[in-house]
Amino acid sequence: SDVYKRQGLDWVKLQGYEIINADTDSISLSKQDNSSWLDQEKQDILDNINKLYPEKINWDIEGLFDKMLVLKSKNYATISKEEGLKLKGSALKASSKEKALQEMILKILKSLMGLNAKTIDEIKEKYLHEIENISDINRWVTKKNFTIKMQEANTEYQKNLRDLAEEDNLVQGDRFYIFY
Repeated sequence: SDVYKRQGLDWVKLQGYEIINADTDSISLSKQDNSSWLDQEKQDILDNINKLYPEKINWDIEGLFDKMLVLKSKNYATISKEEGLKLKGSALKASSKEKALQEMILKILKSLMGLNAKTIDEIKEKYLHEIENISDINRWVTKKNFTIKMQEANTEYQKNLRDLAEEDNLVQGDRFYIFY
């Protein structure tokens, strides 16, 4: 509930920690000086936050990260010595995205997090050059099936796909390609 979440966030702020991200089941925080956590500090934070919640709600430490980039709720990238770069969330990991778009997103994330010497402008220029000189569209498209769900069109995205498919006289089961 929001009341419980607020209790945890308030406690974190009172301790002088900086909240990086928070949602229904997690709080990401750092020290004001961005120094590393001592084992005892981690355990004290965990013990104190868990005291605020009913017995059946137990927080745990998911990980310690050297860097974290939050795009939106449940979509973030982390870097740690143990795991390197780790992506969480469909906005970053969706396999339904076009291959070239997946590549570009990963390169931009690496640049933002200091893992890539190229600037975002250099990355953008590389992909713009590829698009301007495209000889094979396959890296830039996603294959879709025209389904009953698209025909019923509950979301704006599905409505757009339905309209495109109907313009081409597609029927249920037909495959088509889209790109953004």
